[in-house]
Amino acid sequence: MISTGRGTGFASPGGQNVNKVSTKATLRVPLAALEPHIPKVFMEALVENKPKYLTDTGDLVISSDSSRSQLTNTKACWEKLYQAVINSKKLPGITSPEKKERVKKLEWVSNENRLKSKDKISKKKAGRRGPVGEW
Repeated sequence: MISTGRGTGFASPGGQNVNKVSTKATLRVPLAALEPHIPKVFMEALVENKPKYLTDTGDLVISSDSSRSQLTNTKACWEKLYQAVINSKKLPGITSPEKKERVKKLEWVSNENRLKSKDKISKKKAGRRGPVGEW
């Protein structure tokens, strides 16, 4: 359900126009209404994580008044809803074989650099000791 509201009366882009024109959009969606449209994994995460838009009654209330256009604010509300659902749960991705090979190569290079650094430090310290066994 989308509803509109009057401007707040505070200074905003557009000056006095905010007092004359209703451009704010508010989206109120009960979680039960979203259930058939959202995968169960995301629905459980939404309830568990309790996004800032979730009310105590179980409704998602999202509003936007950032634009002078009510249509743009309505679209922004739907985008915020979409982002709230998507960001509620991170799903593991599949790593490609190319990426796995690249990581192995980077690990090998890193290990070689570490060994070279150790050897350099070892030689530097050995040079400080002087000759061994010749007195």
